[in-house]
Amino acid sequence: MKKSLVLFMVVGFVFSGLKSSTADIKVPQPYRGGNAFNRIKELAGTWEGVKFGESEEKAGAEVSVADDKKTVNETVSFGDSQVTFHFSNDNTVKISGFADEQPTLVLVADDDEKMQFALADKAPSGTHLHLVVISVTDRDHIIQRWEFYQGSDNPINSLKVMLTRTRKAGTTSKHHKI
Repeated sequence: MKKSLVLFMVVGFVFSGLKSSTADIKVPQPYRGGNAFNRIKELAGTWEGVKFGESEEKAGAEVSVADDKKTVNETVSFGDSQVTFHFSNDNTVKISGFADEQPTLVLVADDDEKMQFALADKAPSGTHLHLVVISVTDRDHIIQRWEFYQGSDNPINSLKVMLTRTRKAGTTSKHHKI
């Protein structure tokens, strides 16, 4: 009987210790993306404006949040060009629409007014998009500056795209609440 009582006490002690030690373990919260990514998500909608560079052209953009809420796609169009930015909640941007190159940019600076993305990979020897700066002047106005390089340290061209929101995603006009 004494052996049963001692065994019962030992088992009870072990389980009570396990219970209190597992109660101290904190379950991590799901990753929701950084401040920059959340600000990019707020840009969802239809935008119109002007592209300045070698020439001035009418520009437009469509920004949408993917169903999984982990990616934002922005397609910018001007003239015969169309470029798509795939923003991810890990603060990287994949770009498609430039010749054979599909560069990856990473967030390198972020403050209340602008987000700066720079080339994450080794610079290709040819012309490539090396830097994108997105300035948010208010909820309905953004300015994007794109810098193109030849190789790793030779800037050759830049362009600026000034956009005004004409429709927030899920609405029929630009009059909306955020």
